Parts: sequence; structure tokens; C-alpha cells
Amino acid sequence: MIDLLLENAVLPLADAPADAVAITAGRIVAVGHGAQLRRELAPKRTIDLAGRTLLPGFNDAHLHVWKVGHLLTSLADLRDAESLPEVRRRLTAPMRADGEWVLGRGVNELRLAEGRLPTRGELDGWFPDRPVWVTRVCNHFGIANSAALRVVGVDRNTSAPAGGELRRDAAGEPTGVLTETAMRLVTDRLPPPSDAALRDMVRAANQRLLSLGVTAVTDPGVDDRLLAVYEAMSAAGELVGRFNVMRLAPEDAASDAMAEWTPPRCDERLRIDTAKFFMDGGLSGATAALSTPYRHADTRGVLRYDRDAYAVLCRKTEAAGYRTATHVIGDRAIATALDAYEALPRIAKRARFEHFGLPTGHDLVRTARLGIGVATQAIFLPELGANFREYLPEDFPVTPYPIRTMLEVGLNVALSTDAPVVRDERPLAGVAAAVGRRCGDGAPMGPDETITLRDGLLAYTAAGAKLSGDDDRFGAIRTGLLADLVVLDRSPLEEPVDSLMEIGVTMTLVNGEVVFERE
Repeated sequence: MIDLLLENAVLPLADAPADAVAITAGRIVAVGHGAQLRRELAPKRTIDLAGRTLLPGFNDAHLHVWKVGHLLTSLADLRDAESLPEVRRRLTAPMRADGEWVLGRGVNELRLAEGRLPTRGELDGWFPDRPVWVTRVCNHFGIANSAALRVVGVDRNTSAPAGGELRRDAAGEPTGVLTETAMRLVTDRLPPPSDAALRDMVRAANQRLLSLGVTAVTDPGVDDRLLAVYEAMSAAGELVGRFNVMRLAPEDAASDAMAEWTPPRCDERLRIDTAKFFMDGGLSGATAALSTPYRHADTRGVLRYDRDAYAVLCRKTEAAGYRTATHVIGDRAIATALDAYEALPRIAKRARFEHFGLPTGHDLVRTARLGIGVATQAIFLPELGANFREYLPEDFPVTPYPIRTMLEVGLNVALSTDAPVVRDERPLAGVAAAVGRRCGDGAPMGPDETITLRDGLLAYTAAGAKLSGDDDRFGAIRTGLLADLVVLDRSPLEEPVDSLMEIGVTMTLVNGEVVFERE
């Protein structure tokens, strides 16, 4: 006798033709044909999927869970604002106590009618007596007003830390723009959310993801407080699905902080075994480290480490028992990280790259040879492709996010969103972006780098599980794996790419239990 039989399903990613899945004690015990499984296994309960499509639960291999939850709870969402007056309205909307910080995330100058970001002076005019901190869509670039700069003690005598910029006007005064590590001059002084608020944020994001069919997620870089919240939520049974949570690594290569870390852990809900580094910044904000200057600015971006400093941090990570995950977008950042890994092949085999936006052909081959996996974001193309076109040099030799070539050289490529950098967290939007490769205005971007629908679905399921080291637990519809599944109202493989985002999630299961069902 089994607990549950899902029958009359379409299983496009199953290893062999099948239309039913049998589940007991939270695991898949058989995949086959419904009539036979019903006869042989005597299910306690049957769900007739009536021709709907059954897939492994989606896996977003790079999504900032608590930040998505922050936007769902208390943070002003500026990602689709279309003018500066609208930015002002959204920042003004939440009710705040006197003197409380005004916080907003996601403003994108190319979406705004004015074609630029708000200035320190404009923020001063809108909120003369309140500290304001607004981050750009990439979250590698922030703008503070004068009140905020006073609160955090930033003035003309303040120096930017290594790996960041404190931008100044012609008179040497801070403009309010801080990038990369310099953002911490502000963020380290922001009033921290309470543990209860962090819990609410994670819970809100968890429910949102389940409604999208996402049963596994990697939160790429959390501090010690949030890590403790995750551990408490896991112990209390509050996490629904699988959470791979990366610890933020120290920025200073001389730091010995990792020697004090608790050993890696992995239980039914929570994996903590990876340290997160940032080698450079964001492409759409012109802080990703390029080999040539950006088109619109006399900068090649920000490279946070040289090869030797990064290698030191990788060795310390390994000594602590952790894997490395590194944010690399620009070609210069990718090359620097690979130069370090060439001398660290054992560490490289357990490493992963986040984003991997502009790899050269030579570095794609090096990455494959070293066995480094990749979590990348095709969804950036429709959401941020206009920024890429505007800011990359016209003759830049690398196509952004060359996913087809990544697969062809043998990389394990997991698709993801990097939400809330993007507005659309739907996995099928990411698959559609990888298959169609069009910017938001419909213009193609790297049409030679399109992939198949099947490869896109595998990149949002099996590849993510393999990247986190969980392919023996979930990521496929296979006997013995956890019954983390998503039901769609029709098969993506039977739809044109332009219709993918019309496909709806009708049910999500974790451990064989229905945790979301569309009414």
C-alpha cells in the first residue's frame, strides 16, 4: 500500500514513458502507468491530474529569499517605476514613524521617463528631514540623501573602502552615490530588522515561491543573524521545501573569521556548506569588471580581489570545510577567479560561479576543465538587456550570458532569477528567456545562444540539484528521490516559447504533500 498515486499525468522529463507517480513517506517509490500502479500498489489516495503536466519541483539556484520577502512585507518596490514622481510616491507610501529611514529597492534609470536615477538633491527635496537610502536594480549601487550621509558620518573626508566607490562632485563633496563595498558605509548603519521580521520575510517569500512551483532555492549570501533565523525556522519545521543557504564570506583576505565558523550541515530542509564571495559588481550598473572601458563611462568596473588574495580566501574556505561560490560577471572577474583556481584544482571541483555573465571562449573551456558549475540568469535579458546594450562597448567580443555555449562545452548550468534584482520570479519566464533570448523591447540578444525547451526545464530542475550537491535527493522524477513536484496546466514542450508564461502552476507538492493548490 502506498500513500498517494498521481495519475493521468504528462511526464515530459521522466526517464521512460509514464503517466503516473507513486509516493510513500515523502518519496517516489514508482514511476509508471496508472492502471498498473493502482492495481499493484493499492494507493490510499489518488489524484487524477487529468492530462496536466507533472515535473520535478522547480529549483531557483540563485534567489535572495529574504530580500524577496522584504519587498513583499515592508520595503518600497521601485523595480517597475516609470518616472521620478512615481519613485517619490512609492517611497512616500509606507507609514513611518518620525525620523525613520526611507528605504527603496530596484530603481532602473532606463525604465524612468527621465532616463536617469534620482540625485542626492532630489532625495533631499522629497525628504528633507529623513534619511533616505535607495538601491539600483542591480543592488550594487545605492543613493543616499544628505540626512542619511549625516547619520552614517560620510562627508568629504571619508575614504571609500577597497573594492568600492564613494562618488564625488567637482568640489570633492559626496554625490550620495556609493557602489559595491562602499555601500556598507550606509548599510552597516541601517536599523536592522528584528528576528521576527526576518522570519516573516522568509515565510512570505517561501509562500510566494511555492505558488510558482519552486520547491528548492539557493539564498546566495546571508549574514550570521539571518543564518541563525534559517536554522531556527528549520528546527521549528517552518521551512517548506529545500533551502541551500550560503554564508557571506569575509571581504578581507587577512581575515580569520572562517576558522570560527560552525561545521557545514545539511538536513531535510536546510543545507549550509558554501561560502559566498563577490569578485566584481553588476553589469547593468557598470561595476562588473571588464577588460575594456564601458561605453558610457571611463571605468572598467570594480575588481574586488586580485588572483592571490582570492586564492587565500579559497584556501581558508576549504580549511573550514566549505565550498566556494563566487559572483563573477565581467570577463576580467571571471579570468581572475579562474587564474586562482588553476592552482587549486581540488577546490575548483567543488566550486560554483554565480552569474557568469561575460565569459570568453577560452574561459568557458577552462571552467569546464576545472569542473566548476554555474548558476546563471537568462531572465536578465528581457529585464536588463537594454542596460547591457546601452553600457557595453559596441565592439565587445563576448555575448552576455552565452548559455548554449556553456552547455556545449560541458558545464552544469542551472538557471535562476537573482530576484529581487528582476521582477519576474516565475521559472517559466526564465526558461522562455533562455529559449527566446530577447530584450524587453523585443530586440534579439545573442540569438546563436538559444537553447531548447527541454534543456531549459532541466536547467531549472536537475541542474540546480546537482549544483548544490542534492541530485541524489531531488531534482528528477525518479524512484527513491523526494516527492517535490509541480503540476502545470499544460506541457511547456507542447507550447511555443511566446506562450510559456501563460502556463499556470496548479499544484505544488513537497514530500508528497500538497503545499499549494490554485483555486
